[in-house]
Amino acid sequence: MSQGGLLVVDVTKDEFKIVKVYSRSVVQGDGCGGSRRYSGDFGMVTNGASTGKYRVGDYLYFHNTSAPCEGYFPDPVELEIPKWKKDADLDYDSTPYGNVPLGDTHGTALCVNRDTGEEILLTTMRLSNEIVFVNVSSQKIVQRKSLARSDFLPNPTPDLLSLIAYGGDVMCMSLRGGIPLSAIGKFKDTYRRTPGMLCVRLTRDCLDFDFDQNDFYPTTEPLYPTPDPHAIFQVCYRNKEKSTGAES
Repeated sequence: MSQGGLLVVDVTKDEFKIVKVYSRSVVQGDGCGGSRRYSGDFGMVTNGASTGKYRVGDYLYFHNTSAPCEGYFPDPVELEIPKWKKDADLDYDSTPYGNVPLGDTHGTALCVNRDTGEEILLTTMRLSNEIVFVNVSSQKIVQRKSLARSDFLPNPTPDLLSLIAYGGDVMCMSLRGGIPLSAIGKFKDTYRRTPGMLCVRLTRDCLDFDFDQNDFYPTTEPLYPTPDPHAIFQVCYRNKEKSTGAES
């Protein structure tokens, strides 16, 4: 939920029913992305971002989904993502909420090491322009890497993620615009934003990525009067060897 908290909803009945409410003291930050796992007790990961009203940090939450049908909803395991660096071009004092911590975790995606089967969770940091890599088994941060490129992506502002299938070697993400329709319009870095979609090539161990300017798909004026990509969802595969089909 915005400003913290999480609802669990039973959708099996004709009328949806809220079966569990986590308060914002348990699940902090502005909720955004989430990833589902298909094995193990911790079957869902959600995040809480630092740009909300209550000025908390950035967090990932690992939820135990081993027995929800029996009404078992324990508190999630919380992992804080510490600040990585400060961007001098972000004017925090101009925001309605004062000195907001840098970071802003948003999209999440699960990548599986193609040699060992180890699961790595990736999350975009919308304001620090980085990808954070988390080992799911240990629930620890194992890598961080910037998405910024001085020549064509000075301020990518990554938001939501979609990991392309057939090996999971391509990950696409939406990049927010200079006139955002929600949330981050209060920051004064908007003139450097490059709205569009970016696809990166992941390594086999899921701990690194690479891309070049040809992997950036801009949404620019005049075709898009207010370009501000947000949601992203995989809709097709071009082939089974290297899938790059996605839409934002």
